[in-house]
Amino acid sequence: MTGGWPMVDGRWRISDRAAFRSTRAASLRDASRRGLSLLEVVIALAIFLTATTIIGQLISTGSQAAIGAQLKSEAARRCESVMAEAISGAVPLETTGPMPYEDDPLWSWRLTVSDGPLADLLQVEARVSRQTQASQAPSEFTLIRWIRDPELWTQSTVSSDSSGGSP
Repeated sequence: MTGGWPMVDGRWRISDRAAFRSTRAASLRDASRRGLSLLEVVIALAIFLTATTIIGQLISTGSQAAIGAQLKSEAARRCESVMAEAISGAVPLETTGPMPYEDDPLWSWRLTVSDGPLADLLQVEARVSRQTQASQAPSEFTLIRWIRDPELWTQSTVSSDSSGGSP
């Protein structure tokens, strides 16, 4: 045996050479695979950053939709309140320009009164809007109702009471 390698008649034994090559190749392969390559790290990082960006966009879109729904709901509530005040007489039943709310000046309301489809009907339109930032969609809600003209109704009840006489 010379140099620690098995030899027979001055030659290497074939089975030992093949075994040596396969074990040496396996050990070299194992040594080169102990860590991750730079390419694998870059690909994993790209996948992670892409997923993080997509999730961030989904969260942003969802929060904007939630804020929009909340503003739309508040606009509807405020519009119903204006309409109820107009019908009850708390607010004059006449066309008005944009009037800011006292509790939140970003919100404003407008009342439009016009003739309805019949002689004794009025079309009352209440519109509520909110000043928004450039990144938000405008929040606006409109409610239209037809009501009897209160002046004609009052005149008809007064004239029927005076002409009916009392027993």
